[in-house]
Amino acid sequence: MTDEEFAVYFDYKFILNGEEECNNVIELCPGGLDRTLNRMNAEEYITLTVKAMLNRADPQMAKVREGIEFITGAKLLSALSWRYAEERCIGKYETDIDYLKKYTKYSSHFKKEDSKTRKWFWEIFEEMSEEDRQLYLRFINGQSKLPTDMSKLRYQHELRGKSGGDNTLPEAHTCYF
Repeated sequence: MTDEEFAVYFDYKFILNGEEECNNVIELCPGGLDRTLNRMNAEEYITLTVKAMLNRADPQMAKVREGIEFITGAKLLSALSWRYAEERCIGKYETDIDYLKKYTKYSSHFKKEDSKTRKWFWEIFEEMSEEDRQLYLRFINGQSKLPTDMSKLRYQHELRGKSGGDNTLPEAHTCYF
């Protein structure tokens, strides 16, 4: 591609592309509206564009941080790791089966420790892929992750069946915890 072809094909200024239609011109550098992209400055253009795109949500994130600091206090927020804060907000990445078992209620024939259907449920759940476990949680809870603290939930995960004992399958209900 020649320099002339490059100039025709990439008729860009040093602004975020597409922003001028929104009357919201974001210059990538001082005087960006007057600078034209060419082969010599293409690397700089790419670097500035990536930086601008990655930092685009900074004003919104500052407001989110301000709100969290208002609720928790700045000292507490600075003491939390981002991983811990993320886990508290959206849950753990992987489903902790033992944790789910601990906070599962059992009704009807599922109350018996030796219930075949109860054992089958947990065997199947343990054999599921993480993706399928999260789909199950989304079905019963509306979220694909377990809540961080299930001990205080009004509705907890529950296995219950119809009359018929171990000869029947469990009932399925949504939005239980």
